Amino acid sequence: MKTKTQTMKKLRSLAFAGLLALVGVGSAPAQNQILLTDTFDTPDTFNLNDNLATRESGVLAPVPGYISRQQGLNDVIQITNNILTLTRLDNGGQYISAVSPDVNFFAYEVNQSFHVECDVSTTATNASDTWAALTVRGVSPTMFAVRENCFSVFVRSRGRYTILDGNVNVANFPLATNVGNLYNIIIDVQTNVASVTIDGIPRLFANGTYSYVITNAIYGNYVSFCSFANSNVISLPAIATFNNLVVSVPQIPGLDLPASVVLADNFTTTNSASLNDNLPTRQSGTAATQTWVSAQTNGADFAISSDSLSITNTGDTSTNASFGTAFPNLDLRPYERFGCFHVSVAVSPVVGAGDSWGAVKVRQSDPTQWILSGDGFGVFVRPNGSWGITDGGNVKFTGFITPAATYLVDIEVITNMAYVKINGAPVHLGYALSSTQAMNYVSLMSNAGVGSAGVSATFTNFEFDALGTYAGLPAPSLLNTTSTAGTFSSQFSSAANAAYTLEYKNNLTDPAWTALYNIIGTGGTLTVTNVTAGTAQRFYRLHVP
Repeated sequence: MKTKTQTMKKLRSLAFAGLLALVGVGSAPAQNQILLTDTFDTPDTFNLNDNLATRESGVLAPVPGYISRQQGLNDVIQITNNILTLTRLDNGGQYISAVSPDVNFFAYEVNQSFHVECDVSTTATNASDTWAALTVRGVSPTMFAVRENCFSVFVRSRGRYTILDGNVNVANFPLATNVGNLYNIIIDVQTNVASVTIDGIPRLFANGTYSYVITNAIYGNYVSFCSFANSNVISLPAIATFNNLVVSVPQIPGLDLPASVVLADNFTTTNSASLNDNLPTRQSGTAATQTWVSAQTNGADFAISSDSLSITNTGDTSTNASFGTAFPNLDLRPYERFGCFHVSVAVSPVVGAGDSWGAVKVRQSDPTQWILSGDGFGVFVRPNGSWGITDGGNVKFTGFITPAATYLVDIEVITNMAYVKINGAPVHLGYALSSTQAMNYVSLMSNAGVGSAGVSATFTNFEFDALGTYAGLPAPSLLNTTSTAGTFSSQFSSAANAAYTLEYKNNLTDPAWTALYNIIGTGGTLTVTNVTAGTAQRFYRLHVP
């Protein structure tokens, strides 16, 4: 089966009504980025993890492995004939089996969007109900469809498809049976709105539409293969198969946006207990020079040492953690361009004993706060290569990279979506910040957990950049257009924090469009106006840079 990619064409609309011609202009996002494919092409085996490197592809391949669970002792899970096969051997009860690749795809969604495809079959028998289900958005691996918090598409031996959101039935309609009850299932989720295609045909939901807003499964994204056989199965064995898995996400938008340095500090100065020696020579950017301010809880010393900013935790950590933070004394929010910015810094966490980490945190209103308090978005790294991502007071994602003495942390925020790299490796490909703070204080932090004697963290090559306007949005369409008493008015559906420009020409043959003003999207419907001042005709367009 060939993998499928999705593309969106540029959307353009042109309306001419007396004085007005209205144009929406945008950039089409690129095709989806493949995270994982699995053909299950390997010799027959009960070990689901055989030959992962040869049968899998995608940026996450090979996965750490597959996890399975089953309720019936006589259920068999194996790869046979290059297909993942879940088999029920007896009819002693109603049992479910499930298998999952051990990876949470939630961290890799872009704008709550992803795409999963798989070939699924279930035993063809009219004696009883059996089904196979493709499950996404599981909060943990091996979700049992119908019983747990996930979004599932079932195909049934009796010729029906069923869709569940958690344990809520949101679709249950007839489905033409195929030879062997083999179906190609596609679950496509765009900004948390799901559509389902089976054998190339869009499938209806109970609400009478072909799309459904997922409500019960929004905290994780483990993909599972599930099977079920009723207790009165007559035709045994009852078999479900799964093959040709494809998991993909939209390409990361905007990572090539032009950047301009707002504030960079290489900390190159003579060793000093002051953080603010020689600022004019060591700092650069449109906002240079800026003083650094520090704050601490339970003891921390701050200094410039070996051309680095050093935070050493000095408190008694026998019973309490020690925390220190340093930050430029400047709200950087006004330097963002339509909610877009980039922060990078090299972090070297050092620990003598116990737990410690170094961190950078952005979009804060109070930079004196600990990484798990207040607001803002943070990334912390430990000497052993473990990392974590926080939003407000909560740890959202964790993982491991190759341990190193120094970790280059990159945080890029594009219209309120955060993208994180550590030492050049993407660890998170798009997360919608829960807080769209009107401030953006950026801080560098060192933490010593209880018992962490001799802890410090150093930071070098700090930089905050403003980014160009976002270029991955679909074209807007101007609607409900009027021209009354010399005033043009029109509406459009906006994307939150995205940049739009209203432009005009008095004649389409004019060599260039004239920009009137920029609009920052709210996620709702906005109105644009312009006084034409007796101009005989004027053509308008809403432009996405």
